[in-house]
Amino acid sequence: MSDPRVSSLYDLPNELLLRIIEQVRYDRQTFHAIRGINRHFHKLMIEYRSSVTMEVARSQYPSSSTIYLLPSLSSVMQGGRWNWLAMLDHRSLTVNHIVELISQSSLQGTVPPKGLSQWVRYVEAGLHLCYRLRDCSTYETKLEYIDSLPHLSLAIVYITLIWSLRTAQNLGTGIMHAEHGRADAEQRMELCLCFEECTMQHGPDFLRSILTPDYTSQCHQCDAKVNAYAILESEWDNFEERQFGSVSGTIPRRTLISCLKRAIAKKAECTIEKVYSTSWAARHRTMRFCGRHIR
Repeated sequence: MSDPRVSSLYDLPNELLLRIIEQVRYDRQTFHAIRGINRHFHKLMIEYRSSVTMEVARSQYPSSSTIYLLPSLSSVMQGGRWNWLAMLDHRSLTVNHIVELISQSSLQGTVPPKGLSQWVRYVEAGLHLCYRLRDCSTYETKLEYIDSLPHLSLAIVYITLIWSLRTAQNLGTGIMHAEHGRADAEQRMELCLCFEECTMQHGPDFLRSILTPDYTSQCHQCDAKVNAYAILESEWDNFEERQFGSVSGTIPRRTLISCLKRAIAKKAECTIEKVYSTSWAARHRTMRFCGRHIR
């Protein structure tokens, strides 16, 4: 029998209203509309934003354990931010989109069907780690982050870059496509290094823009639109200076991709030449989505 004291949705206890809100599929516009229903809902969404944010993140983004892979988690723990939830949604959608493209273009038919799901998890983790690297604000903090990762995490990032490159050569347009005739074999190798470097510098949004040329980020609070091909062209044009220094004699700083390979070689106790085979061998090790293995 219904409670006669409850005549409308607004008469429900706050606990039930919050449970209802937490079950709504998140998108920025919908949650903004909920806050605008009336003063009571606006007050609820402000006072309980931390618990609502965490519950939505936990229940709606569980498959990749994304909240453990984002450094911005601390802002939620300290009171919650709707912008953080928008960023989480944007990045999860971006990673899922890229993983689907990599799976369809490069993984299927290349890896055994039984192992496909684990490969997908590797790539998913690698992309989230690239987001974390992108969040490091300076070159020095990026190097510190790379050096802090265990061997398995470094190998996952490297493997993800390899699969991403293969997919970009299959699906990308212009200079990234494998059949583009602008460059010879040596220049193509330089372009591949530039692509990996740009992915490490600018994160999965750069990669998504390469794979989906008409893609524009809708998350204005999270990641600005990435002009991926302009970034790649610039990196390629300055390749020699990045590698050998300027005519003025300025010593170039190491690229992130070279630092990644050096870190793998150090952790695996192997030479740079064996980084490729060592990283592929690491895929047989158990991968757990937790802070102890994937930081």
